Amino acid sequence: MLDEAAFAELYDRHAPPLAAWLRRRSDPDTAQELLAETFAEAWCSRRRFKPERGSAQTWVFGIAQHLLFGYYRRLAVEDRARRKLGILLEPAVYDEADARLDAVALRGELSARLALLPEGTRAAVLLRVVEQLDYEELGRRLGCSSPAARLRVSRGLRELRRERGANLTPEGAVS
Repeated sequence: MLDEAAFAELYDRHAPPLAAWLRRRSDPDTAQELLAETFAEAWCSRRRFKPERGSAQTWVFGIAQHLLFGYYRRLAVEDRARRKLGILLEPAVYDEADARLDAVALRGELSARLALLPEGTRAAVLLRVVEQLDYEELGRRLGCSSPAARLRVSRGLRELRRERGANLTPEGAVS
């Protein structure tokens, strides 16, 4: 187990190369957040560190890699969910005020569509898309298995897409 002094030395030795490694794989803000999360996770799990299994550098980089993969998985989930809901993000061509007005308009439309879903399905979609829970945690929160949680989310997103299609005029404009 690492005591506070040993952990401080571990941080001093491995934080700079780890920060550079993370910056090469993400944007600077994300890299900084992941660096902090990595060392927070390392501190919390320091009792499980076993030098005979590998070096401290390997251990810390392994934690960082796991967190980085999780970050990109969440981004992919968000992107797929937005696409399934028909909400495509455009390049930043509007100023911030216009973007906020658009978001407010979409929120009302999406809230109305979500309200039409059965409670369990609506909860599953919100927990997955908004809170970004994995299916295991989602199942625990909903009191069902992870495959059942996945099915609820899938059905909810399918219904939201179907509802969106029903509100379109023949010209493709929202009625």
